[in-house]
Amino acid sequence: MGSPRVVVIVNPRSQGGALGRRWSELADTIRRALPFEVARTEGPGDATRLAARALRAGAEVVVAVGGDGTINEVANGFFADGQPVAPGAALAILPFGTGGDFVRTARIPKDWAAAVEVLARGARRTIDVGRLDHATRDGGPGVRMFVNIASFGLSGVTDRFVNQGQKRLGGKLSFFAATTRALLAYDNQRVHLVFDEQPADAVDMTINTVAVANGRAARPACPRGRSTPPPGPGGAACVPAPGGPAPPASAPRGRRAGWSSPPPGPRARAAAARRCASGCRRS
Repeated sequence: MGSPRVVVIVNPRSQGGALGRRWSELADTIRRALPFEVARTEGPGDATRLAARALRAGAEVVVAVGGDGTINEVANGFFADGQPVAPGAALAILPFGTGGDFVRTARIPKDWAAAVEVLARGARRTIDVGRLDHATRDGGPGVRMFVNIASFGLSGVTDRFVNQGQKRLGGKLSFFAATTRALLAYDNQRVHLVFDEQPADAVDMTINTVAVANGRAARPACPRGRSTPPPGPGGAACVPAPGGPAPPASAPRGRRAGWSSPPPGPRARAAAARRCASGCRRS
């Protein structure tokens, strides 16, 4: 049996352009381990389109090279309207990016040569994939898949600021700076939440962040408090606004939904300072 057809999708802008500058030497490491084809992204959405094109052309392994954003885009290329494009194909990851939550979940070494060795061995494992049905900016229906985390609230504002920046500070500092900006710009939101399509369990509350965490390394985004999501796929956590009412006793607690209080410290205090007295503006 010959080697599987491997397509490597590279985001040259990853880590403020560091990946593009080092790609020649990094590609040599891969080439010594296995044959591959390369496709380079030029802008947002390219990794999804390139992954889908590679899969339809017969690729058996599509490799995402970059951070969490690139991984998410490549993973979406495996699906069309929520359905698999090539059910027998595999997603592989070589970490090189600002965000690295999913790499920790999958226990992929951050060392480049070690990660290439994992890729060359070709071992596979099955993971859960989340599906998000949403409204697009023009009001139409949209579908996005995720392998790590889906969230909205303060976390969404933070991610937007990270992606607007140059990311030259590296992962941790870029996210720290973006979080600081987000704390000053974000107002807690009033939301209506329905769990497991059960309207009787719906709740209305003011939140800091709502997150559905598939990746285990993403779970710290759902801080520990009175109740946290148990281990396993699909844990949901709602972080209420500090000082706000606790979730009602009828709110579901279990594998697919959990509640968590915000942690003490600057994040909680800043959010409390910006909480609205009579509803918050929506963005």
